[in-house]
Amino acid sequence: MDRVVARAVAWELKLDMSSAPASVRWHGRSMEPFLREGDEIGLRPVAWDEIAVGDIVTYRLRDKFPTYRVVKKRPHKLILAGDNWPGRVFRVWPEDVVGRLESRLRAGRRLHRRSPAWRAESARVVLRNAARSAWHRGRRRLDANRRRRAIAAGLRATGLSELPSSLQIGISNPCNLSCRMCPYLEVHDADRSLMSMETFERFVPILPYIDNVHLSGFGETLLNKQLLSFVERIRSIHPKITIAVTTNATLLDETISRGLIEAGVDRVVVSLDGASASTVESIRLGIDFEKVIANVRRLCAIRDQLGLRAPVVRFNYMVGYGTYRELPLLVELAHDVGVSEIRLLEMQPASREDTRENLLANLERDGGAVLKQAMKLADHYAVGMELPTTNEGRCLHPQTPHISAAGDVFPCCYLAYDRTLHSGGVDVDLPSLSFGSAQSEDFFRIWESAEYRGFRRANRAGDFSETCKACYETRIPTSRRLNELF
Repeated sequence: MDRVVARAVAWELKLDMSSAPASVRWHGRSMEPFLREGDEIGLRPVAWDEIAVGDIVTYRLRDKFPTYRVVKKRPHKLILAGDNWPGRVFRVWPEDVVGRLESRLRAGRRLHRRSPAWRAESARVVLRNAARSAWHRGRRRLDANRRRRAIAAGLRATGLSELPSSLQIGISNPCNLSCRMCPYLEVHDADRSLMSMETFERFVPILPYIDNVHLSGFGETLLNKQLLSFVERIRSIHPKITIAVTTNATLLDETISRGLIEAGVDRVVVSLDGASASTVESIRLGIDFEKVIANVRRLCAIRDQLGLRAPVVRFNYMVGYGTYRELPLLVELAHDVGVSEIRLLEMQPASREDTRENLLANLERDGGAVLKQAMKLADHYAVGMELPTTNEGRCLHPQTPHISAAGDVFPCCYLAYDRTLHSGGVDVDLPSLSFGSAQSEDFFRIWESAEYRGFRRANRAGDFSETCKACYETRIPTSRRLNELF
């Protein structure tokens, strides 16, 4: 047995329901002033039903035993926080909990959990957390109201019936990799076009009225040498808009990294499937894993050296072909290189074989154990993790138009190409769906066309076409399972 694991198991064995609480020394500042460096704390195992908001519990995280206060309790999950660590929360499941803090010994004076002083401190911290949560809810309401006023102003200025929630602009068709799950492989071979500035300018009129724009593509974004010009043009039109760029990071050298930072990109999304060279290179054919990680590390280092918060760097992580088991390793990797966000992507299977390795299949096999471990590590390292959930009974993707390099307007990235989807035990052919091309029509006219408006309205109501129904029914089981587990 590994020495670290052996030490952890031995510590847990000290906790016996029939004996006095195990006594250990407290280390750290996250629970000050209630717990201070050197305090002797007494821990005892506790039944799940006995845990209450305000209690301080210890849970197991690999060879560590973090100890925080319960601020929320769900039927199958605890939300913990440090008294001296505002803004950080930690998710814990029943199988993680080792024990509850029963006493504290400091300078010869022992304080017990049931004592008035202990209870008063717990009540004070719980109220403080409730007040902080109320403040954040108020801020969210103010932001929502501000957003509604901005939308109303945009509608008055443009004369549109509604505005896109954001714009996804595909600026590159070719790619320098051949990924196993990529739906665009035929596009890469058949169409090597890159978006021109002339085509890009056709979408400029809508930019002042939306909050987000995402530069991506069927292929590798950095192959388009006008990328930085696009970013600078967007920023000149709308200084506060959020700009994201997606890349496989193979071409992310120092010059491009500095250019993205100086141009004001808010988020760089790096597509990475796997956390080891063997896994990544077996999926993303043609990639050099070590080079990509070095590129991402350098981007984060330059940003940090300049004392900037942007760009935030995110890993987009497809779950399939064995990548699920590497989720905890991915979180460790993200923390090591400076990546602060991870977004899990559900592989929409194109074959029966794909369904055996997708996220849903893995969740059914292990009850989400590996994902729970990854989420606990993400909380520990302050790495945000986004799960692939789907709206019940409706789809909002058509609110985010997907623009091709040629200027074609698609309702979403899923309908921007012809593909085959394995759904309900059969293969379903999904044809692409374009509502027009900005090369020949004004974008506002395309967006406001009766066909596109009707399509958006139907998807919001869950009145799906056969194409969208197959896509929805492929994604929704994973979403439901994630909601049950997490």
